[in-house]
Amino acid sequence: MLPYLQSLQSAQNRRDDNQKAASNKGRAEMRVIDTQQARGLLRSTDAIDAPIFLTRQSIPFIDTGDGAVRPVEQVFEWLPNPDEKSEMYDHEAKDEDDTMPKRNVPIPEIRARFLDERPEEPARFPWNFPELTLPASICMLPSILRHPSCDLLGSLVRYLQTIELVDVCTTACPHHGKTAEKCPDHMLTSNEVIALQRVHQHWAGTAMIAEAGAMTGPHCDTFGFGTYICCGEGEIGLAWSTNEPSAKTKQQKRPTPKDGWAFKVLRRGDAMYLDPGRWHYVFRKPGGAQTMAWSVRVLRSCDLERWLQIVQSEVDKAIDESVVDDSEDILTWRGLLLSAEKLIEQAKENEGLERFGGEKTVHRAEAVMRKAETALKHLL
Repeated sequence: MLPYLQSLQSAQNRRDDNQKAASNKGRAEMRVIDTQQARGLLRSTDAIDAPIFLTRQSIPFIDTGDGAVRPVEQVFEWLPNPDEKSEMYDHEAKDEDDTMPKRNVPIPEIRARFLDERPEEPARFPWNFPELTLPASICMLPSILRHPSCDLLGSLVRYLQTIELVDVCTTACPHHGKTAEKCPDHMLTSNEVIALQRVHQHWAGTAMIAEAGAMTGPHCDTFGFGTYICCGEGEIGLAWSTNEPSAKTKQQKRPTPKDGWAFKVLRRGDAMYLDPGRWHYVFRKPGGAQTMAWSVRVLRSCDLERWLQIVQSEVDKAIDESVVDDSEDILTWRGLLLSAEKLIEQAKENEGLERFGGEKTVHRAEAVMRKAETALKHLL
């Protein structure tokens, strides 16, 4: 990661409202706008070509009043189940090929580590939990994104939630398999339903807690969604690739340190929206303090085509890497594509194509969707 950190440059604040303004090639940039401007932009059908930075934002489940405990401590108050676990990379258990295995850590063990006020041992690696699943009852879209045009992801999930039990392929069905792709009588298998339920919990909102010095590697969302991050405690460095995500560039081709990276330090109340396909990573100062943030997956209706392009790219990647056909990602992609196809059909019937960018855009999106569905069949 050192080459990536060394290549960082402070983000250029672009305060203009002209989304089509020419960008300076190779220069870092972001949009710094107020809440009202951000709300209007995100709810529009305009393309967003750079991350959006906001201040004075809030986290709905964090109490900031007098006498409130630390946000990190409040997160654990929402996680009372001692049997629940969260996943992290185990830096102390590297394989011979220098890869880091993942480890599921019980919530009580995480709580003890983060709320222990004893000085940290100098030799231990910082713990980092970027996806602590929160209760569904406290999760909602941020206020700037609380609009139908920003909730395509919610629409995709809601359609899948309307599937009745008679539409689920069980072991009693003669065509039963890991997916319902080859079943003429059912839409999804129970495995697909469970996979979608699990990942939807993450999409709806996760807490990100980490110790000083913790980092993630460069990544973008596997399912092609945009990301909203709001800092609740400490200082969090958020770096992103300044290369605009391209439909012609497969998502799995990670940008190199030389490709251009910008960063912004998020403090309490600061938030950032990253558009779909935007490579990014998160870092903290080694001598800093524990951090807490809130992360939500977002998909705007006008990003339908772009999202499907990323899904196709990820399916192609899975084929290249010979991913097993019962992986959670594959089970989830099939359900999402099934839902997207239905939403487009409904929009055509109700003259609602404008929400997706218009007839021409939807036509291109359908072509991409068919390619993704065809590619996915090679894995099933």
